[in-house]
Amino acid sequence: MTATQQEIHVGDIFRWRYRSEKLSADYLSYWATSQIAVAVEGDILRDTYWIGNDGGRSWTFAESTGRLILTRLANFADLEKISESEAEYYDEADIVNINHGNIPKGNCYKRKGTERSRKVMLDKLDYKVEKAKSAIRSHQRDIERWGETRTQIENVPDLKGIWI
Repeated sequence: MTATQQEIHVGDIFRWRYRSEKLSADYLSYWATSQIAVAVEGDILRDTYWIGNDGGRSWTFAESTGRLILTRLANFADLEKISESEAEYYDEADIVNINHGNIPKGNCYKRKGTERSRKVMLDKLDYKVEKAKSAIRSHQRDIERWGETRTQIENVPDLKGIWI
């Protein structure tokens, strides 16, 4: 959802990118940014790359509408902080993860009132079972190959071409 001035409230969290194709194409335009902005102090949007108020990029809402494309993620008031490992139990739509390269942990949230997803948990369990079955098949092939190698070691006169 794109943002309008009426929708901006302190604590709103946005993904942002430049409107200008020239700025968007220049990777240096995004240097030292997270492309995640939080509404602070009324109508100020501040990129979250730098901790605190110094050094980071910020825009008034009026400036941002001309320069940025904003996609609203949530408002902190509607979220509960959780660990990154806990997030894997919830539907992706219920998670707001604003970790980034400069702050890679501790910024994961779930929407208030959401519960763990049975479907997500069952899908994860199915994935783990398939991964374990694949590992078993791989180990069985290893055992067969090692048996063949053992036979070679026991029966060939020159061991130079055999690798374990």
